[in-house]
Amino acid sequence: MHSRVRFFPTWRVETENRLLTDFELPLNCRVSALPKGMRTKLGLLFNLSRHSEFLILDEPSEGLDPVIAEQMLQSLVRQTADGTTIFFSSHQVAEVEQIADHIIAIEKGRVILEGSLDHLMNKFRRVNLVFDDPPPPEAFRRDGVDRVVVQGRTISILASGNVDEIAALGPLLAAKAVDVQSVGLKELFREKVKGDHANS
Repeated sequence: MHSRVRFFPTWRVETENRLLTDFELPLNCRVSALPKGMRTKLGLLFNLSRHSEFLILDEPSEGLDPVIAEQMLQSLVRQTADGTTIFFSSHQVAEVEQIADHIIAIEKGRVILEGSLDHLMNKFRRVNLVFDDPPPPEAFRRDGVDRVVVQGRTISILASGNVDEIAALGPLLAAKAVDVQSVGLKELFREKVKGDHANS
């Protein structure tokens, strides 16, 4: 019997073999002699091959080149499909956006954004309005407006609700152009950090 299976009854040899190939891990090298990136991959192999019900990972792609990082992310997605719940912390917003179902964004110990990724991506919109002579930002202070920024002739609004009503204010206030855009997670996080600092 595979020795690891005796210690870890849920160990999956097929996962181990796949990750040994994907991560190109050497079999005849001491762990202490492995470079940092290889040690990270080995740690992921041990964690993923055990098929745990719950995994906590801290910056799982640290030290990995982009190709291996992508393989690692796909391995995590496959693991969740097999029933594992994964909690991971990362400063790589693109990784979070690619694989997370639910996020909590923390800035200086405070939660500034929390919810399912789908809900957040559907909830927030950017409304850009162009004027010859912009009205004061206070004209847009209403429910659903999270942040108003004036840049020359453009007013940019981060909205979490009442988007149609906010956009409709444009023609009423003589806007020359109104553009409503979706907001990516990185931009949303950046805006929430700015807003948090502005309100502190």
